[in-house]
Amino acid sequence: MSIASRQGVLFRRVLLLWWMSLLPLVAQTFTDITASANIGFSGGLGHLSTWIDYNQDGWPDIFASTINQNALYRNNGDGTFTDVIQNSGLTQELPNAVAVADYDKDGYPDLLIASNHVNQPVKIFRNRDGSGVFDLVFSGQVGVVRAIWLDYNGDGYLDIFCHLPEGYPLLYRHNPDGTFTEVAGGMGFHPNSGSTSTAADIDRDGLPEIFCAVYTAGNRLYYNWAGADFIDISLAAHVLDFRRAVSSTWADYDRDGDLDLYVANIGATRNLLYANNGDRTFTDVTMTAGVADVGDGRTSSWVDVDNDGWMDLFTTNHVNPNRLYRNNHDGTFTDIASMANIASPQDGFDVSWSDFDNDGDVDVLIAGHFAGGVALLRNEGGNQKNYLKIKLQGVFDSADGIGAEVALYAGGHRQVQQLHGGNGARGQNGLRLHFGVDTLTVVDSLVVYWPGGTIQRVMNIPTNQLLTVSQSGNVPPGWFHLQSPPDQTALADSVIHFTWTPAIDPDSGRAIAYELHLSGTHHDTLIAAIGDTTFALHVAHWDREDTLTWYVRASDGHDFRRSWETWSLYFSPVMTIGDPPEPHIRRIALEQNYPNPFNPTTNFRFQIAEFGFVELRIYDLMGRAVRTLIQEKLPPGRYEVQWDGTDEAGNPVAGGVYLYRLKAGNRWRQTRKMVLIR
Repeated sequence: MSIASRQGVLFRRVLLLWWMSLLPLVAQTFTDITASANIGFSGGLGHLSTWIDYNQDGWPDIFASTINQNALYRNNGDGTFTDVIQNSGLTQELPNAVAVADYDKDGYPDLLIASNHVNQPVKIFRNRDGSGVFDLVFSGQVGVVRAIWLDYNGDGYLDIFCHLPEGYPLLYRHNPDGTFTEVAGGMGFHPNSGSTSTAADIDRDGLPEIFCAVYTAGNRLYYNWAGADFIDISLAAHVLDFRRAVSSTWADYDRDGDLDLYVANIGATRNLLYANNGDRTFTDVTMTAGVADVGDGRTSSWVDVDNDGWMDLFTTNHVNPNRLYRNNHDGTFTDIASMANIASPQDGFDVSWSDFDNDGDVDVLIAGHFAGGVALLRNEGGNQKNYLKIKLQGVFDSADGIGAEVALYAGGHRQVQQLHGGNGARGQNGLRLHFGVDTLTVVDSLVVYWPGGTIQRVMNIPTNQLLTVSQSGNVPPGWFHLQSPPDQTALADSVIHFTWTPAIDPDSGRAIAYELHLSGTHHDTLIAAIGDTTFALHVAHWDREDTLTWYVRASDGHDFRRSWETWSLYFSPVMTIGDPPEPHIRRIALEQNYPNPFNPTTNFRFQIAEFGFVELRIYDLMGRAVRTLIQEKLPPGRYEVQWDGTDEAGNPVAGGVYLYRLKAGNRWRQTRKMVLIR
């Protein structure tokens, strides 16, 4: 055999081995069955498509829309669908975004619709009885372009977060009587919060945070502060970015137990993958993970397409092909879209995944600017491995379990998923959670963390089935807040009056008992069985200065709920200028001012050990003296002085960072920072 012949044989063998190495990557492919499934539109560009089992027969149905036509497709259970939109009450809407949930807990999923018309407000269409008829039961005041479900305050009633076309956010609180009240004002939202958002519980406290993908400015991540306020932590969390974001989606792709974030951008250089560090901060791992795409995104979603137990990533693009990034189990991904026959249709605005044919793998709906407007692609090979589908039935929390977290333990590994009331740019995945478990036939345990605090465990579950988990067990008391004394208060009284807001028992209405916990260097106190939200603690016998932390626990007789805050207070028989000296001071010390940050006043406490000259002076960051508070000889003792935020002339100084320095004697110096807020 000639050298050329041997080289040819070697090349063919290498090529064969290369193709064989790809076989595990393309074990599943997708087939466009739109036409054979009887899905078709008369024309127009597709806007949205989502799964909704409106008749609760176990076969996911479809609500979809193009620019000039809506459709409600009933799943016939044989791979085909029948359009039943005509008498549904949904024919006249102009949807731009949609979310599905049983908001009124009657057993049937309802539709939350945001319009693509600026004069059309957010609307709720209540599923009357599963017959395919929907009634308009709520309409907001102004036009919105995106809306999602979430229970932001943990009361068990689904609320609505949505966007005005110019980016201003609205938050509708769901009241127990079925009405909604707009409460976004004063909640900490930026006026430009984009036109699309998703909610996820990033720190697993039972309350969802909100991420807003912003096209015209920086993205926003709002931390949920006890269901009472939202704090913009975008910069601190390292997710503030200006790449024209259009979509976001959450999943635990690296199986470390917390949710990671993928953001699709358009007109940019790339998309963004943020790994959750577990401390409310994120790290951009896009390039090392290999999921940058080309910055031409429309929407994105996480999904385990091959049931191997690792979340894969699907992205759609404007003029570029779709990407299906298969999870390599090592923090990296491989794009298999072309080999899996899912690189098209392109320009998909909305994507929704569900196992519509109940064969054990997830299929996908795509709506976008392509011929037909809506496409259904069936997963042909994902069911070669095993799975477990979860249907949650909430009782005290939302009926579908939106906001719940499910942890699956099998084969020595853990998977975590949360059920979200909105995903990607415009829509939502099906309401059943889908776990791939590879070749395992039994799941060791399943743990459901309901948003209200209930924890349920199911053991030894056979795979390849739909498991329904109905909420049971005790729900802990609801969130509550400390009121007084305010955080970092200094006290020298013989009685300290503590107050807090009441905690509500959501499931049984039992009386709540409280425990007051105080802990310091010299004093530790626990007061139990308090039946009210106030307590007067007598401390006349306390004869030592102390810094204490305090919190309250509420109990319904079964479970506890700790107050959202843990506050501190300073206790001392404080000495002021002119008081007689206090003996036994052995060292000089300057404490941190309190409160800090402050407006308009703050307090400084210090102690000196011997008679001598003392100076306490405030400086700006340029080192210029702003105000001298003390400049005299003092005896040993503890002292406290106050600054009202003015300079030597009595004029208010600007907000910002200032320094305060204590000089005692000829050698001792100490400087600290403080922040004045104007």
